[in-house]
Amino acid sequence: MADSNLNTSIASLKTELLNSIPTATVDELVSIARSAKGMNLGEDAALEQAIDSRVNTLSATATNDEIAKLATVVKQFLNPAAITVTNFTSVTGDLIPDTNEAYDLGNTSNRFKDLYISGNTMFLGDTKIQDDGTELKFLDSSDNPRKMKAKEIDLDDGSGKIRLKRNAQGKLDFRTIDNSGNDTGAVSTESSGATVAAYSLMSELPLTGVAAGAQAFVSENNKLFLWTGTGWYNIALVNQTPSAISGANATYDLAIDGTPTVVTLNATDPEGIPLTWSYQVTTGALGSTATVTQADNVFTISPSTTEANAGTFTLTFSASDGVNQSVASSDFSLAFAPPAAGVLFTTYGQHTWTVPDGVTSVSVVCIGGGGGGGGILAWTGNDPRGPGGGAGGGLGYKNNISVTPGSSVTVVVGEGGNGNGGSGNTVAYGIAGGDSYFSSDTTVKGGGGLGGQGSNTNAYTYYTPNNRAGGTYVGDGGGNGGNGGKGGGFYDPDAAGGGGAGGYSAAGGIGDNVDGGTYGSGSGGSASGGQSHGSSQAHGGGGVNPYGSGTAGSSQAQGGSGGGNGNNTPPTSNNAHDVTGGGAYGGGGGGRTGSSGNYTAHKGANGVVRVIWGDGRSFPSTNVDLASSTAGETTV
Repeated sequence: MADSNLNTSIASLKTELLNSIPTATVDELVSIARSAKGMNLGEDAALEQAIDSRVNTLSATATNDEIAKLATVVKQFLNPAAITVTNFTSVTGDLIPDTNEAYDLGNTSNRFKDLYISGNTMFLGDTKIQDDGTELKFLDSSDNPRKMKAKEIDLDDGSGKIRLKRNAQGKLDFRTIDNSGNDTGAVSTESSGATVAAYSLMSELPLTGVAAGAQAFVSENNKLFLWTGTGWYNIALVNQTPSAISGANATYDLAIDGTPTVVTLNATDPEGIPLTWSYQVTTGALGSTATVTQADNVFTISPSTTEANAGTFTLTFSASDGVNQSVASSDFSLAFAPPAAGVLFTTYGQHTWTVPDGVTSVSVVCIGGGGGGGGILAWTGNDPRGPGGGAGGGLGYKNNISVTPGSSVTVVVGEGGNGNGGSGNTVAYGIAGGDSYFSSDTTVKGGGGLGGQGSNTNAYTYYTPNNRAGGTYVGDGGGNGGNGGKGGGFYDPDAAGGGGAGGYSAAGGIGDNVDGGTYGSGSGGSASGGQSHGSSQAHGGGGVNPYGSGTAGSSQAQGGSGGGNGNNTPPTSNNAHDVTGGGAYGGGGGGRTGSSGNYTAHKGANGVVRVIWGDGRSFPSTNVDLASSTAGETTV
């Protein structure tokens, strides 16, 4: 077919090319030039002028790569130099195909032997292979490194090779290759450090292509194996338990003002593995009682300040290395002290007291019963010997006695002893006062005073008058009761006074003796002794109050620390026990004399026990007054 048959289509395509050139990009201009060349329009003046104008415009802002492309555009329109090929052994010009990507250089059967290229860049598709004299680079069209794929890579410096290849376990081996091409063994695996391959079953362990020193873990039996070059050997897996946790107290009392408690714990792992710290509530519940925050081995417990949120719980702390763990437990308590209150036991005898909720510590004062006074049995015509006074009860106090809410405690209040009515031919005494104590008589006690010595008018029955001992005490502090006064001797019928109750730091005053002397004044908050009487009822000793140490009694029969005064009012009848001569609490009864008949002496005062609780309260005088019991006190 003659080329002239294509003139119409070539003319149409030329028009389209001319219209596209003014706005064409570098890559579009390359395509236009090749199209023009393919239609033998390389010598067309109109196309050359349009190409020249567009190349000039684009070259002003072109990159180096684009300049190279624009050069190929211009080259398409240059008059080609004559190419002379002599027996296909010499080319004297550019060898450019007349169309893009249409021809091969050799084929799979007939190949060129060697390819010699000067310069430093060879284009292979979109990849540039570049030699800068020191490195061979594989770059993309933006000069970024390209990815390479290879089964093996040999690194050769002329003295031998190191071959990089993938082993049977899918790991990277570095293997030495001698100059004869022999594989002399693995240098290492996975970049200079042996790794552990993982397998599910024993049957999956490879028996060939394994480098000596390779390790494998089999999950079927959780065992680790080492390849020695001849076989797999099991390696014992040992994980030691972290050391015992230190820094945890057995118990913590949380602050009611909300101040956090910080617990810093320590433990170490024998293998040096970092420990993971945690905690859990193992008894009780945090609820609203407290919150726990953790920063590694530091735990901060922040308590509530609301009384309704009081409670207890146990935290168990753990330090784990991922296999074994050490634990330590601590008990935490948030307890709000109950309001200050108390109970006063005034009824003599034994009581059972139930400790109120929230009360864990109490302070107690006990005053023993006063001894009864000595009386007289008077016979007409004979002068009697004088009767003696009863001794005062002792006072003992003790602070911070531990108690358990809801538990029962025995409380005993000593009764004041009755006076007696004298005797005939024997020595008789008033009844001793009873001991007062809390829990037991070895915990805190106020002992009862002894009864006064009775008398008679039998001239042939002689006895020696004596003072009767006051009650003792047990506790942190206190005082013995004052001794009862000594009665008169032969032909001296006067009655002696009762002893005063013991004080918070001193003994009670002694009762007034008949044969000289005087009543004893109190000290240390104790009571004075009673005064003797020549013809009737002597004064009982003063008593002591359980509301803390105060002013001691100083005048006859005066109570100490606000206690009751002793009195000398006779009973309603000679043989009655209806008048207490000792002052409340614990005063001894005074002796009683008379000229004819049987005369019964005064009764000693009953003892008392007072129990108080609340923050900052302690005997003898710190917030122990009645007003300090802000929630009140009950009387039993």
